[in-house]
Amino acid sequence: MESRRTRLFTWAAIGLLLATMVYQGMGSRQNTLDMLQGMFPAATSYQTAGGKYPAYRVYDGRQELVGYAVLAEASGYGGPLAVLVGIDAAGTVIGTEIIRHRETPLYLEMVMEQDFLAGFRGKSFADPLLPGRDLDGVSGATVSAKGIAAAVRKAVRQVGMAEFGLDPVEREPVEWGAQEFLLLALFAVVLGGVRFNLTKLRGPVMAFSVFYLGFKLGASINLGNIASLMSGNVPSFAEWPFWYLLVVGTLLLILVSGRNFYCAWLCPFGAVQEGIHKALCLWRYQVPRRYLANARRLRLILTWLALVVAFLCVNPSVAGYEPFTAFFSGRAQGGQWLLMGLVLFLSLFFNRLWCRFFCPTGAVMDLAAAVKGKLARQERRGGRQARPGYRCRDGA
Repeated sequence: MESRRTRLFTWAAIGLLLATMVYQGMGSRQNTLDMLQGMFPAATSYQTAGGKYPAYRVYDGRQELVGYAVLAEASGYGGPLAVLVGIDAAGTVIGTEIIRHRETPLYLEMVMEQDFLAGFRGKSFADPLLPGRDLDGVSGATVSAKGIAAAVRKAVRQVGMAEFGLDPVEREPVEWGAQEFLLLALFAVVLGGVRFNLTKLRGPVMAFSVFYLGFKLGASINLGNIASLMSGNVPSFAEWPFWYLLVVGTLLLILVSGRNFYCAWLCPFGAVQEGIHKALCLWRYQVPRRYLANARRLRLILTWLALVVAFLCVNPSVAGYEPFTAFFSGRAQGGQWLLMGLVLFLSLFFNRLWCRFFCPTGAVMDLAAAVKGKLARQERRGGRQARPGYRCRDGA
């Protein structure tokens, strides 16, 4: 009876999670004219224009053309973001506004605080619109800034080709560079270490992960990434291949290998907790096994709740409640600072307390690893049943 109730509860939880995913896909649409008037106060009417992205010719009360607007999309680290770009009748950008996004709110706050959007005013078709070249970068939110710039660049090019007769621009190549190759090399080292039990290699790999994935790139896998993957709100592969290698590649490798190597070898925040515990441990407390069993259930419940909230809020990034960002970026809300400080303090006594009891990313990774083991057990049972003369213990 208990097992039956557990199964019913599990299927009910999965059903509710799927329902919230459907709800997210039905997100509300903003009134078009109101949206355009925010960019062109004199606008009284508009006419749709052609192109890959929604585009409009905007007219004033005398039906004179005042400019063009394009709602272009590009990719941030958390998924697609849509930027409304206003261009006057002469082909100059007059304003930009982020209409929709799946980005981590903290990174968008950095973009707004550093007034990145104001840098597009006065730009035209002749400008490259690239952070670091004709635009100031955004420290701490490089990926978000690149995504916004890519959306503006697409909008400007679309208007240039459709309205001003400019030559078509070749499709931008996949941005495959040193980050991607270094991540592939890191995967190879980790998988080799796991396969051949090279435990002495684990410490240097974790230290490198802390400084490279953590501090330099701020690219820890979090539940927001997984929620984006589940809901289909993923970045463009051409614009952000590193995201696919890190998030999708890690999950696929765990599914194939049946080993959660990410948490054990690559997670920067897990490495920080373990380093604090080994270097500064005041008193070691061995968590009883019965508590660890309850911890697995707690992690799954927290993961489920976070995903439901993210899908109801129509923003996968809301699911990422982990203290990763607070530690590696040095910026967070008050509650995140408190959570991070508490976790690091308790690391003096408990090895990887966050990982064992609360981390939703670890829960997902463990589930992915368990799939391989379950399939292997089913194959072994099927093989035994297929053997000639095999009989069950009860004589059947």
